[in-house]
Amino acid sequence: MRAATVSIVHTDALTAGREVAEELTFELGGPPETVLLFVSSQHDPVQVLAGLRGRLPAGVVVAGCSSFAEINTDEGLTSSVTAMGLRGIECAAFKVDSLLPDSRRAGHALAEKVRGFGPSLLVTFPDGIHGSPAAYVRGLQDVLGATFPIVGGVSAEHLAFERTSQICNREVLTGGAVALAIRGTRAIATAAKSGFRPLGAVRTVTRVEGKNLILELDGKPALRIYKDFLGHAFRDQQMIGIEFPLLVILDFEGSYMDSDERVNVVRVVRKLDEEKGGLLLSSEIAVGMKIRLTCSTRDDLLLAAAQAAEEVHRKMPSPSLALVFGCAGRKLILGTRYQEEIRRAFSALAPGVPKVGFYTYGELCPVRDITLCHDETFTVVLLGA
Repeated sequence: MRAATVSIVHTDALTAGREVAEELTFELGGPPETVLLFVSSQHDPVQVLAGLRGRLPAGVVVAGCSSFAEINTDEGLTSSVTAMGLRGIECAAFKVDSLLPDSRRAGHALAEKVRGFGPSLLVTFPDGIHGSPAAYVRGLQDVLGATFPIVGGVSAEHLAFERTSQICNREVLTGGAVALAIRGTRAIATAAKSGFRPLGAVRTVTRVEGKNLILELDGKPALRIYKDFLGHAFRDQQMIGIEFPLLVILDFEGSYMDSDERVNVVRVVRKLDEEKGGLLLSSEIAVGMKIRLTCSTRDDLLLAAAQAAEEVHRKMPSPSLALVFGCAGRKLILGTRYQEEIRRAFSALAPGVPKVGFYTYGELCPVRDITLCHDETFTVVLLGA
């Protein structure tokens, strides 16, 4: 297997796509057989794809999505078109056009298409604005099995939360999901770290409206508890739910476990509902689930990224390639220090390993062999020959 990553920063989307194809062909000594493609939402993905495909053979497999920022072998970028080209590895791209009205059913439908290919790994990019990535992943697992390795990131854009794009071969979707299925026995190592520290008591969700609006914790208004916890920090309401997300404590069926087998998943507070006194989360929450409030510093986030990379490096010291998915929320908190996050993570990996990824609206990565949908988490996936 051979892999190479290139990034093009160009104001013209068609030209950027063409130059990506040309540079990948040069770096690989021939056209790629598969392309993982991450396109800044400042570019028209239709034009990028047209430029790319116009310079590559007809049978090249392409999978990717729109992004908040892009990651290549050396650094993070904004306003780029970044791609990894692969040769010598069997891949196929699959899609589902929409995650609505039932994201779990959509995941089930895509998995049924994938299953016949016989994959050993799925790299997937669902929409997170008009569907539920967590339910989509559960649908994949319904068909492929709970421990089947699924990684990837939720398609992103520049924080408008209006529409994202998913790219599958010759098509650009909006509101759907794309998956790159990789076939053959491949070694895989994954890690996911957030750096957010739980504070205060464990609280029980006692009232929920819809799927993701917490109205009560321990029988008390959720927003009041959140405001009391934050105190003076509550002044900046634009960033508050990103800087102080919740930690949801669950097992793999979604219920609380009072043991060492707890799994903590970060959930962004997307909106403070003043009228209803609730907290609107980025993903589903259910009555009876347990949460904790959190805080962090920029140094906590940087350390977590380095720890994720160190963990996967211990598992696989000599990988063939690395996939990196970081949350857009982390980039917002870190500001210009997001480059430091990438440098610290990359310094823990073997030198010269081709890398690609993007800053997402959510990260898909296994925890104890079962893939979960995370928020504000730095995830690293290593793939061996």
